[in-house]
Amino acid sequence: MPSLKVGLHEWIVVDLKNNPIELWTSGLSGCVGVAIITPTYAFVTHISSGITPQQWENTVKEEFLAAIKNMTDINAATECMVVGGQNPDLYTAILESVDDIMNEKTKDRLVVTPAEGKSGVKVCLEGNKYRIRVISNLNDDPRGGILNSNTGQAYCKAKGFFPCAAGSIADVG
Repeated sequence: MPSLKVGLHEWIVVDLKNNPIELWTSGLSGCVGVAIITPTYAFVTHISSGITPQQWENTVKEEFLAAIKNMTDINAATECMVVGGQNPDLYTAILESVDDIMNEKTKDRLVVTPAEGKSGVKVCLEGNKYRIRVISNLNDDPRGGILNSNTGQAYCKAKGFFPCAAGSIADVG
């Protein structure tokens, strides 16, 4: 199965039912990754450590909300994980915010899974079900057939970059 890597300060939504693909990001060092799975969609973002918790609250959080609205069944989300590198202040701000957002969207049905001090997050097919998994080191990164938001455009239902920090498509070379 091909995989689509999410770049710095980028977010991507893919349709898992009609165009299945693995979605992931790594190299989080001080950044934060968020992954969400619904019955039909997956969302992954790589939020730059170049923003502060205040910039998250004042700007990026609203853009995050707008991005997940592309998942028309967000209220039926089955899994959500927030993965942080080595920036505890940014990680905590995003984790608390995403937890509040997902509690509201799912009416307190979904528990957000935290993972601190990791290098990435991926949505992958295990058996016949999509799951969210932590990427702890480079050995966990998907191998072969790696696309980014440009080369994998056909898989993207929606994509974009958050304001407040420099963003870029993933380097897959």
